[in-house]
Amino acid sequence: MSNLVFDRRGSLPGPGLHAILIGVSGYDHLQFESMAALGASAPAKKFRSIAGKLRQLSGPAKSASDLAKLLVSDSDIWGVKLKTCRLLLSPALDGSDSEGLLVDPFASAVKASFENVAQALAEWRDDCNDDPDGAALFYFSGHGIQRSKGDAVMLLSDFLHGPAILSQAFDINGLYNGMARSDPLFPNLPLQQTYFVDACRADFEIFKKYALPNSAPIFDAQLFGQDDRVAPIYFASTPGHVTLALPGEGTHFGRDLLKCLAGAGGDKILDDSGEEYWAVT
Repeated sequence: MSNLVFDRRGSLPGPGLHAILIGVSGYDHLQFESMAALGASAPAKKFRSIAGKLRQLSGPAKSASDLAKLLVSDSDIWGVKLKTCRLLLSPALDGSDSEGLLVDPFASAVKASFENVAQALAEWRDDCNDDPDGAALFYFSGHGIQRSKGDAVMLLSDFLHGPAILSQAFDINGLYNGMARSDPLFPNLPLQQTYFVDACRADFEIFKKYALPNSAPIFDAQLFGQDDRVAPIYFASTPGHVTLALPGEGTHFGRDLLKCLAGAGGDKILDDSGEEYWAVT
């Protein structure tokens, strides 16, 4: 099944926006005892103490879907026309954020497992590399942790399924560094990139028992060379803090992001000469 819910690579000439949006509310192994009737299953015995401490979510999948709907319905909203949009969703196991989620054209959204996300990210980077004057957009909403300040690890729907704690997780720094231009494999990646990490960056006591557990690698990255990107990363939380959501309505950060894109992030100003311009507010 394709992770593309919008594809104009063959019909849109010139540069375009390539978006990948990931929303994880439902986790296969979290709260496996109380959520077994809804599909949760027990992880390996060594991980069961962790699985009992992190809860299921409601909101992230809806926030990712709502952003996809906005991008598709208003393909000029980013300042460059939308060319591709990839959407990976794992709705809440109890169905609390599923209303209107998987309707056309989003019915093709695939589960946000590590395997599916890794494949989608690789295909997203390939499309970006074919569009050097375009733009790249990344959005993740779901569980997150930090191993140190400045870190952000994103947990995917099959978290705790692999041989190591973070086998089904990836960190923003590895993704970000792998999206910088590099010879000879990816010399044409767009210089305009934007990243949104709508996840907690809290210190979970259970992870402190391990010496900086490694997350799974997503991209190879060159260690040296120039990086001329304009590529901000926007975090929903500061280091050591959590994020919140309204059950069934999306995350607070996701809702505010949609409001900003709808115009709340700036005011149209008229100067003395009658010229209109936007001021960020």
